[in-house]
Amino acid sequence: MAEAVRLNNLGDADEGEVRRERKPFRERANRALVNAVIVSPEQDSYYFEHYTCVPDCKEQVGGPPLFILTITLVQIGFFIYHSVSSPVTTWWSLSQSALHSPLLFSPYHREQVWRFLTYMFVHAGIGHILSNVMVQLVLGIPLELVHGSLRVMAIYLIGVIAGSLGSSVFDVGTFLVGASGGDFALLFAFLANIILNWDSMKLSYAIIRTVFVSCFIVADFATALYRRYGDPGNTDPVSYAAHLAGALSGLLCGLFLLKNFRRQKWEDIVMKASIPIFIVCVLVAVFFNIFCPCYDPFERAN
Repeated sequence: MAEAVRLNNLGDADEGEVRRERKPFRERANRALVNAVIVSPEQDSYYFEHYTCVPDCKEQVGGPPLFILTITLVQIGFFIYHSVSSPVTTWWSLSQSALHSPLLFSPYHREQVWRFLTYMFVHAGIGHILSNVMVQLVLGIPLELVHGSLRVMAIYLIGVIAGSLGSSVFDVGTFLVGASGGDFALLFAFLANIILNWDSMKLSYAIIRTVFVSCFIVADFATALYRRYGDPGNTDPVSYAAHLAGALSGLLCGLFLLKNFRRQKWEDIVMKASIPIFIVCVLVAVFFNIFCPCYDPFERAN
């Protein structure tokens, strides 16, 4: 009421200036999401002075979360297609259409290299896809707003590929579906963002974020290990190897790819060391897939 009276006492020009100061919903939502990742008041002001709606990979600002929203919609679309195109429509488990999809990762078809990436479009039921979608929306959107679509896309897709490579090494002979490798890459990229930009964040916010993400990670790994080894009646085992590989890739690539708002010498050393470590891990996994005799039975069966 007080604001209405004040506006009535202003001239038309002044009233227009006051109304223009009211931030649209898009800007308010953007600010709320960005505050989950950044940071200090100085960086906050700098970000919103330079932010545009055009996705880019500039050092200064990020862009709209086009990648996370797009990949999420595509995954949901594939899940609906696989569910309704099966002889018996099912929403709660891996459908027959998905089981025979040329997209899922199969130890019998490792020569079809696209499967190391496209298995992220196949999900084993509505609970599976909802959990993956929740993680990538909650963590991926604020990361993409701050660090840009190209950086987040690279981390996510590298995490997916690392997940299938890790599963092929440590979980020989298993099929793989879902986007958990990419989701865990985002989780650990979120931690990498905290490591790089700890000095730009309020200490209490940084601690709360670290504790929250760490608790989620521990709970997920514990659940995966139990479902794999502690529950003999479980017919839907979780590939913890894909989770671990995606997590490692997200941390290493996040340290190198994400923006560092206040770079220090020790951070430069960590960033430069992360890439050769990642490359060595990938090369070991690739050579394992090519030369390991443990895959001979699958090749003969194929």
